[in-house]
Amino acid sequence: MLFFPLPSLPNWLFPSANNWRKLSPKRAGPERSLFRVAMRLSGLQKEVLALYRRCLRESRKKPESTRAHFEQFARTEFTRNLALDKRDFAAIEFLIRKGRRQLETYASPGIKDIH
Repeated sequence: MLFFPLPSLPNWLFPSANNWRKLSPKRAGPERSLFRVAMRLSGLQKEVLALYRRCLRESRKKPESTRAHFEQFARTEFTRNLALDKRDFAAIEFLIRKGRRQLETYASPGIKDIH
């Protein structure tokens, strides 16, 4: 039985042994844009990721002994709201504002630990 790649999938997903380099994703043509579109983020998603990165950056400014507590707190807060419907813009915007206020508070040099 012969195997034929599905026509809707890009050919570079099925490289043969002798021409794998020619068909690699880096050198593929318009098929690559198929994957870029799938990873495009909305404005709110970008804001959420930026807030998360800021939280992790601020945690690096805390003492090493308590840094893990700040990172765990940020991770817990974001994963707790992961099940939120991505079309619930009001709730997402509210949580972004709340997160920014919390970050501003916890970024204060006087705060050394979080529980």
